[in-house]
Amino acid sequence: MYLQKQLQAIAVLLSGIFLGILLICCKDDTPTEPQYDFNLVGNWKVNALNWDGSTDSGSYNQRQLDSVGVVWNLNFESDNTAEQITNLSGLTTSQSGTWSNTGNKLMLNLKAPNSNETGTMVYTYTVEDNLLKLNWLSLLGDGTIFDAEFTKQ
Repeated sequence: MYLQKQLQAIAVLLSGIFLGILLICCKDDTPTEPQYDFNLVGNWKVNALNWDGSTDSGSYNQRQLDSVGVVWNLNFESDNTAEQITNLSGLTTSQSGTWSNTGNKLMLNLKAPNSNETGTMVYTYTVEDNLLKLNWLSLLGDGTIFDAEFTKQ
């Protein structure tokens, strides 16, 4: 009787292990396909820019951005094409490419001006009504965190 109860306990334990292995082996191993948050579709204009780094931090509101002539517009189309118009690096440039998102990550694949090279920028984002918020880490590796807010035009 004692041996029979032990065998039953072992059988239950093995059944649990087998079920666990079966569930693990049957999981979907395909990578997550890009998603498309169609709340992003439209024209967006920057209205605030903030940064926080180890040696410098600051912010610009819409009035300050306008007074220094900052241009940063994003256009997301429903066919997943994108365009960025900006003068953040000096001259006003237009970059075209594609966009996609996975969860709260927005990926912009844009062609460099006057080049065939494409670069990818990854942002953490939220969309609330007509407000798009982007957050990203500086590409310079200095730990600076940027936040930008855009209004839908």
